[in-house]
Formats: sequence, structure tokens, C-alpha cells
Amino acid sequence: MNSGEQLTFEFFRTINSNFDFENFLVGSKNLEVFSVLKSWSSGRGSKIIYLWGESSVGKTHLLHSALKMIGERSIYIPLKEVEGLEPSLFSGLAEVGVLALDDVDSISGKIEFEESLFNLFNLVVSNGARLILSAKDHPYRQGFVLKDLISRLNSHSVYKLWKLADLEKEKAIGMIATRMGIKADDLVWAYILRKSRRDMASLVDLLKDLDEYSLKHNRLLTVPFVRDFLNSDDFK
Repeated sequence: MNSGEQLTFEFFRTINSNFDFENFLVGSKNLEVFSVLKSWSSGRGSKIIYLWGESSVGKTHLLHSALKMIGERSIYIPLKEVEGLEPSLFSGLAEVGVLALDDVDSISGKIEFEESLFNLFNLVVSNGARLILSAKDHPYRQGFVLKDLISRLNSHSVYKLWKLADLEKEKAIGMIATRMGIKADDLVWAYILRKSRRDMASLVDLLKDLDEYSLKHNRLLTVPFVRDFLNSDDFK
């Protein structure tokens, strides 16, 4: 392995320590998949899992959580964030004990990438390694063109991660705010959910902006304060 490859390999080993199973709000529809992923992280169950769901439902959070629980000999690769991504990226990864490929939908429809992923898939199976993948849709609907890859992906454990119900989102906002050191009444979280974009990524960004705005103006996070912020020039 040359120095450039080594640097790339080391970069992909980074796991976000802020994500773990304990701070993931499961939601009533995701109880089964959550249990499966925790078992998978402990070395039990299917060796290969394909996790799909729309943006901001928590796929990346769960991939990081799983690898954090596993620890050594695990690699996380955010495919949509890799600059100059080449099919050769997958070469040699089958030697890794546990591999997480996030956003595999970013390579769907690209035959060379799909062939390389298919080869990696076969090597992972033969080597007894474990693999978890995430995408926006089911293997049959994701836009893959290599039929063998679609069949192979669908032959293992495939789970959908559902978005949270509104009341669950309120609880999630409050939980995230607590981790950020933000204190507010539950009425504030309900108001935020009614008045802003409802996907979790946008809600987290809003919390960060509100925290900064409250510190700047030395005000507590209340419904009137949030209303003022949402109507201000500071809110984009």
C-alpha cells in the first residue's frame, strides 16, 4: 500500500464519537431494526445488513453507533463525501473485519462501481467479514443496473428505517438540545416542530442557530424568543 492509499485508509477509519445507540431515539416503527443492529454489532445475526430510508432518518447515526460499539478493525466510508471516488476504492477492503458503506445510492447506475461493489460483497462473504450498507431506497428500487448485485443485496438482511412521528420528533429535539446544553420547556420543541422544516437534519441545524442567537442576545429559549428568531434576519 502506498502512502496515498494509507492516508485514505486512515481517513475512513474515523468514527463520529457523538453517535451511539444510547442517544438514538428509536421510534416505535424502528424497534426491530434497532435491536437487529445492536445484535449485529455484538457479532450475532446476519453478517450483512442493507439499511434503507429517506434522508435524515438516522442511517448515518446508526452506522457510526454500530462501529463505535465494535471498536477495532472497523472502517466507515461515506461514499457521497469521497472526492475523486474511484471503483478501485473497494479493493482490499474485504480484509477489514467490519465495514460500513454509507450512501451506496451515490454509486447506483455506475456499472464499474457496481461491479467493484459486487466483487467486494463476494469477498466479504467468503472471508467471513461483516458489512453494513445504507441507501435511500430498497435494492430493487435504488437504481442499480447490475442484476447480480441487486440479487445479492436483497438476499441478505434488508431493513427500512422509518422517520419519526411528530411526538417522537419533539422528544428527539429535546434530547439533542439536552446534549447541547440547551434548556427549554417542551412547548418550545412543539413550537419549533410546527414552524420549521420537519426533517431531523434541519431541526438540529435550527437548534444550533437558536443556541448561538440566545447567547448573543442573552435570552432564554422560550416560544416568544423562538418566534422572534424565526422572524429575524438572522434566520436563513
